[in-house]
Amino acid sequence: MTIGFKQCDLYSKAFATDGRSKEAKEAVNRLVSALDRFRANAEVLAEDVARTIPSLTDHSIHHLDALWTTASQIVGEEAVLNPLEAFVLGGAFLIHDLGNAICAYPNRMDDLAGNQWDDLMVKNLTLSLARRPTKKEISRPPNEVKDLVVLQRLRQEHANACVALATKGIHEIDGTYIPLIEDREISEQLGRLIGEIAASHHWSIEEVASKLDRYYSLTGMPLDWRVDALRIALILRCSDACQVDRRRAPPLRQAVLKPEAESRKHWIAQQRLNLPTVRRGSGVLEFRSNQPFTVDERESWQIAFDLVAKNAQKELVHSNELLKREGRREFAVRGIAGSESVAQFSRYVETEGWIPVDVSVQITDVANVVDRFGGQALYGENTSTPIRELIANAADAIRARRNVTTGGRGPSEGKIVVSLVEDGRGWVLEVVDDGIGMSQQVMTGPLLDFGRSFWTSDLALQEHPGLLASDFSPTGKFGIGFFSIFMIAESVSVTSYRYDRSQSEAVTIELEKGQLTPLLRRSTAREICPVGGTRISARLGEDPWTERGIVGKTSITSRENALASLVASIAPTIDVDIHVQVEGRKPVEAVVADDWIELSFPQLWSRLSDGRGGAMKATIPNSVRFDRNDRCLGRIAFHEPDYSTKCAVTVGGLMAGWLEGACTGVLLGTTELMSRDSAIPLVDGGLLADELKKLEDAESNLFDRPAVHFSAMMR
Repeated sequence: MTIGFKQCDLYSKAFATDGRSKEAKEAVNRLVSALDRFRANAEVLAEDVARTIPSLTDHSIHHLDALWTTASQIVGEEAVLNPLEAFVLGGAFLIHDLGNAICAYPNRMDDLAGNQWDDLMVKNLTLSLARRPTKKEISRPPNEVKDLVVLQRLRQEHANACVALATKGIHEIDGTYIPLIEDREISEQLGRLIGEIAASHHWSIEEVASKLDRYYSLTGMPLDWRVDALRIALILRCSDACQVDRRRAPPLRQAVLKPEAESRKHWIAQQRLNLPTVRRGSGVLEFRSNQPFTVDERESWQIAFDLVAKNAQKELVHSNELLKREGRREFAVRGIAGSESVAQFSRYVETEGWIPVDVSVQITDVANVVDRFGGQALYGENTSTPIRELIANAADAIRARRNVTTGGRGPSEGKIVVSLVEDGRGWVLEVVDDGIGMSQQVMTGPLLDFGRSFWTSDLALQEHPGLLASDFSPTGKFGIGFFSIFMIAESVSVTSYRYDRSQSEAVTIELEKGQLTPLLRRSTAREICPVGGTRISARLGEDPWTERGIVGKTSITSRENALASLVASIAPTIDVDIHVQVEGRKPVEAVVADDWIELSFPQLWSRLSDGRGGAMKATIPNSVRFDRNDRCLGRIAFHEPDYSTKCAVTVGGLMAGWLEGACTGVLLGTTELMSRDSAIPLVDGGLLADELKKLEDAESNLFDRPAVHFSAMMR
């Protein structure tokens, strides 16, 4: 009996034998036979996808077959593939999702382990627990978290498994392989190409263009049967993106697999979509719902919109643009009906009892948002706040570089330089670090995405595997600190490149207050950090040495020392060296990494108070140092009444607030506040009170003061 997909135009025309020579007919029959055996082998693996990840919508042989009919719609009736192209396309259809089966990996679960596994485990446990997990929790995660990590790792790796599956097959226990492509000559000559085309559905469109813009042939086949690898890859890409209808989510299969709640939303989204049709002569693929989405199904409707109107539309547009640019014939289908807006899409994919609205958040006026949310409303009127946020970002970059290069266990390498320079247009603040640096993708993505932190993004997991699971704990968590620079600056430029890449990859982004479109350009030699890292240059709106400036009026005569004192008070317990520089003169040391642990109390108090806290006697006999696991968590002293009774709390080495009470000094802390203007000490409150009581009892003149209480206040 003829299998249904073989009757579609794309397949039937490609493998038709009418009018061909005897040799060509034999070649066609050989390819059809090889593809049939290939399909039978792939069917066995495809069933293992459901066993491995039951929450996924259908990835069985039915999905792989259905790609032929979707591809026929996309390329159009007039498009014809030669038999060799059809074989390669059919093979890519069969292989492209088989990496979602655990049996596709020689060492099974062991092949999913490593840095990426650890990163995802930490990320998902952090989301589940609302805190960073302990090592015990990471090693013994709940089953639902482990299953989620398995799913995410397979989604990461499944495309990477394609080449091995096409060229080798399935790994046996005895070390041998069972080939999926049984025709050895075809496997040897075309296996890698089939695997690469299959894998390319997870590449960027730019990668497809650069890696697959070439032609292939097969020994013994007619010379005019050349494989246009680029066109075949784009057919696969668009077919896979558009094959998201009810064929992918059969109700009976859902009843058997019983996907959990979140996955069920995806099943419903696709169950409600009928097979798409092509508007004749319009170049538009039209999806319609077979029944309306109810109020309770509105999240599923949004998923359907994202799958069809966003993702499928994007792939069709980008693929046709690439075909046109490279001189190939464009597809008959060029877009999705209703993709212009949720309102238009809801005309085809209907709802009942509710009206879809576009709820995506866009920052169209960054300056206004910073002023109202990320500026004074969030940070107050403290003009040093932007410096604190830039230092925090720079320190995170240095800590990240330590962890990816030495596991965070090496010496405190890394340095931040804060400088002020005047040119013909006014004053410029620069903060330069030799940290991990940013790729162009990061600079044009998470950096400019207000409210999104790079460190917890999927892009961070891709670019720096193992970082999230290391001891690295970023101070910046909310993705808004960088934008605080517009509190004091009229324009900002950011220059960066990754520490492990060439200087030729350095790019600069320029942003102006009130300007919606940033400028991206290649960096100049002066802007580039010699060993990787980031340079941020901000043109200030006020003279930094005036009352409204970032340094302000000060009794310190040397501008270098005044800036150094300010920076040290902003980052009193930081684990990174910070130097300051004014007008290109010799840099001055503001902070040495972790030097606060050994400073005398008068020196420590002077740093914490930016030199404005008054004198403190040279020796303080009664003091306490809190240590845990070879880490100093704070230093406090009980002192005479005429001195300040405030104790600083820092987060990530940066000043976060003050505690009122009968002690002075500094405690390391933690905070979940975006403004970081108060914090909870890491030292247990009971332990802190006990130690203060001991100090109080040891004093000859007891003070009429309460024990420390934890009400924070910013200076």
